[in-house]
Amino acid sequence: MNDAPVVLGINRTQDASICLMHGSQLAWAIQKERLTRKKHHWGKPGDLRAHYLPSLPGLERPIDVLVECYSSDAEIGSLAEYEAELAETLVLAPGCRRARISHHVAHLYSVFHPSPFREAAVMIVDGQGSPVAGFTEYWSGASEVPGDWREVSSFYVASRERFACIDKQLWDRDDARPAGLGMFYFLLTQALFPGEGNEGKVMGLAPHGNPQALGLPPLAVEGCRVTIPPAWRALLGERGRFLYGTPGVGFSDCANLAAAGQRAFEEALLALARWLHAATGLDNLCFAGGTGLNCSANERLLRETPFRRVFIPPAPSDAGTALGCAMYGLGELAGQPVEFRWTHDYLGPEPQFDDIDTAVDALRDAPTCWSNACPVATPCAHACSTCCAHAR
Repeated sequence: MNDAPVVLGINRTQDASICLMHGSQLAWAIQKERLTRKKHHWGKPGDLRAHYLPSLPGLERPIDVLVECYSSDAEIGSLAEYEAELAETLVLAPGCRRARISHHVAHLYSVFHPSPFREAAVMIVDGQGSPVAGFTEYWSGASEVPGDWREVSSFYVASRERFACIDKQLWDRDDARPAGLGMFYFLLTQALFPGEGNEGKVMGLAPHGNPQALGLPPLAVEGCRVTIPPAWRALLGERGRFLYGTPGVGFSDCANLAAAGQRAFEEALLALARWLHAATGLDNLCFAGGTGLNCSANERLLRETPFRRVFIPPAPSDAGTALGCAMYGLGELAGQPVEFRWTHDYLGPEPQFDDIDTAVDALRDAPTCWSNACPVATPCAHACSTCCAHAR
């Protein structure tokens, strides 16, 4: 254990996260939101000093391997600030091996190495990944397109010895022509529930609607490329027409749009998976990227595609890319076997009893309802007399 390299992986952007490993033994992996209590909290300079070091054990040790990932957002522009913070807060061992890896590479390492498979096809589908100029993997099509185009999906053949990217879908950054499954579901969500991280609400609303009511076409799928038809682009651009909870907007209209979008998403995802199976001939599928959180679609991957086994990690979204960074560092930079496997999602540090006592003490003055029949969470945040008649 003392000879094992200390490996730190950091996801700097959306759903910011951090992971510490001692060789293949996971010390902890955690999302920034679990420390700040702000959902989908983005990475920012100052995270190590303000959030990670005060809360997470082991960061005082010299770091042997450090791997970071960014995405297509503007955080890469803060690189100098991140570097200064690293120098001020962490102890990097002499000869510390470092890398910054592109977004889909981080997803790839987060899903395959921790899977139970010896060999698998891998599908990464999200909104936007890295620009072509920032790729840290070989893909034969990269030289044929402008460097500012961005990956929206990537497809691989993976084994314990090697990875090979067999294709990608790119977006040319033309806002009038958004592309890809992840971007489609993002636009669908924005039409119904603006803000960040509301895709689950769309999935939950979809069963209450009629997917045929709006007469919308399926998404266009050609090989591994998904395009959004003009009818969909026009409808999703009608701001306010389907905004859930807005006066004058009917529930059935919102539900019908969610149902149509969910069905279009599922059918296109199944088409991608069938294409990937035909291209690889493999029976095992690993799937990651933000779209991997769509559990309604995931069930159909196993039931309606030729893949016999499907592995989707508990954190397929950007939150899992810190773990992917650590996996990359352990295998590619430290040259160590990667033996960690996902078995559960309880990867945070062990809770401290003093912290638990402090949290309980802070609630001692909260109103408490003593009725087993009370529908309000106990202890609730309201005076019980406003919620029920069981106050004590």
